[in-house]
Amino acid sequence: MKHFLLFINILICLISYSQSDIQGKFCKSYNIGYSSTCIEFLENSTFLYTTHGCLGLEDKGKGSYVLKKDQIILNFDQRQTKQRSKIRIEEFIEKEKADSIQLKFKIVDGLNEDLPLPAMILSEADSYNYDKGYMVNDKGYATMMKSRNSNEHNYRILFIGYEQFEFKLSHTSSLYIHITLLPSGPNIISDQQMVIKVKSYDKDLIRLTGGGSFKKSPH
Repeated sequence: MKHFLLFINILICLISYSQSDIQGKFCKSYNIGYSSTCIEFLENSTFLYTTHGCLGLEDKGKGSYVLKKDQIILNFDQRQTKQRSKIRIEEFIEKEKADSIQLKFKIVDGLNEDLPLPAMILSEADSYNYDKGYMVNDKGYATMMKSRNSNEHNYRILFIGYEQFEFKLSHTSSLYIHITLLPSGPNIISDQQMVIKVKSYDKDLIRLTGGGSFKKSPH
């Protein structure tokens, strides 16, 4: 029994030692140094994961990790990701054909609601075909005529640097649609597993099986 307890204690020490070997922030750069992926190994086998590109932070996630001899397994937490942009819909009555409706859009900047955004509205298909796109004018307005029906139709709002805002509309009556579009944030990596194949590692360097490495960051 004593030998068994001693073995368990040695095993715990070995695991703790190996985990502590890669504590801190390790980064790998690519795209001639313009882009990078960083993993910060924290206490209790947890981590923070980020990727940066030319425009700043692109992806982020967090979770727990498992360190093995030839791989690091990143288990990302499950997190809900919600669209931050807002939509307000109001019905309006006007002389209209029995078989058609009007959709009147107004799109404004979420950072300054007095500023219109000349965005693109994609509609009518799950594929969001650009041939079915509508450009909003420089005052933020667009008007569409649609066939009257009770089906739900997919819509997406696009503007460079801003969130891709998705919603559904039923074409049963004419509508005012006011959309407040917010700038895009980083992609949240959630509820998935990432396996990094490792050739070797120490406290300052993680060498990857396929070439390249994550180097410990001084920051």
